[in-house]
Amino acid sequence: MPNLEIAEIEKSLNSCLSSQLLDQCGRKNGLEQRRHRGIPTSGLICSLLASLGSRRVETLADLHRDFQAASESSVNYKPFYEKLDKPGFARSMKEVFEHLLRGLSPRVLRPSRSSPLRDFEDIIIHDGTSVGLHEDLRDAFPSRFTALHPAGAELHVTMSLWRQAAVQVRIAPDCKSERDFVPSAKSLKNKLLLADRGYDGVGYLSQIDDAGGFFAVRIRSKANPIIHRVLSGSKWLRRQVGQPLNDVLARASDSEFGDLLVTYKARDGHDPRTFRLIVYKLRNPKKSSKPRDPWMRIVTNVSPQRLSKQQVPQLYRLRWQIELFFKELKSYANLQPFCTRKKAIAEGLFWASLCAATLKRFFAHACQLNRGIAAISPRRVAMCAHTFLGQILLLLQSNSRRLTSALERAFDYLCISARRSNPQREKKRGLLFLELAPRGVRGLP
Repeated sequence: MPNLEIAEIEKSLNSCLSSQLLDQCGRKNGLEQRRHRGIPTSGLICSLLASLGSRRVETLADLHRDFQAASESSVNYKPFYEKLDKPGFARSMKEVFEHLLRGLSPRVLRPSRSSPLRDFEDIIIHDGTSVGLHEDLRDAFPSRFTALHPAGAELHVTMSLWRQAAVQVRIAPDCKSERDFVPSAKSLKNKLLLADRGYDGVGYLSQIDDAGGFFAVRIRSKANPIIHRVLSGSKWLRRQVGQPLNDVLARASDSEFGDLLVTYKARDGHDPRTFRLIVYKLRNPKKSSKPRDPWMRIVTNVSPQRLSKQQVPQLYRLRWQIELFFKELKSYANLQPFCTRKKAIAEGLFWASLCAATLKRFFAHACQLNRGIAAISPRRVAMCAHTFLGQILLLLQSNSRRLTSALERAFDYLCISARRSNPQREKKRGLLFLELAPRGVRGLP
């Protein structure tokens, strides 16, 4: 018996994307004034999701033409544009996205009984990605890089590894500090946070530790803690206790692989804190005109009994899953700087792109849980969504009984065309390396 029945999948889709719910959302947010007048919210949203999720969209006129074809209407460009320009458009799309997060994020990954990650409630990945905007939006979305992009927005994404989907997204001007949008320390109790450089503030990491949470975060070279103790390393490294980390690494050999306890000095009102640090030299550091730190430094509060020094870098590599999600957003869901001077349109299309990417990920996960096949690639599902996405959205709007057969055909197609190219590689050094297993797959314990 499948882990997720087709009837359950239909119910989940209808709970998020039924025409009644979407029209009600539009009326509540001021996008739709009267029922049965003008452009219905449900038709507009489903047309946008089908367009943004199925092909490369270059202009707003492309979206208008797709809407005309999907709705078989003769709505001119001006009323279509005015609909997008309403403040309620961005609010409605944000609300729809929140519905999708709650209703279309099944748990698709789990640690096996022998996995070192088995005791964590979830693995949380946090990062951000920026998108340049039209320069006339510099007041609404000021950018950090004013010479290159006077206006820009940053998407701050928190992702669940077990669900392989975002759990929270916030859109803010690119100039705002990334640390203002990190997950709260209390929300990370019994969970493990993975984050890149920029989120390594001692105060925030101390809050996570005090709240009963865990972290594995790459720290910047300007963070220069004192070596308190050497848990594992060469004899030369063991003699460096009490020395600043940067001074030690400047004289260390390329083969050094240390497991240390380091102490951060008291500053900004925070007491000194001692955390575990894994340090090793990168084999092929990125080439750049600016000198880059060749050392990988991962700070964590997970004990050596739970994660060995070899397993910590393997764990940190799982952070790459959020980069793959960003790739899907920008390459296959049209997260791009549309040529518009309107804040409501730019922000609303950001939320629409997030909705399209989330919906396509759900189809990949639903296919896995329904057919019991682990080797379904979310990226490949995103690439071939043009074969099924528009039709399924259209059947959802018409409440058609043909939705069941359309989902069956879509899953048959995905089982053939969206398989991972090398699933065994995932077990050797990829997503499933630390004895993780996909849920709902036949033949697995």
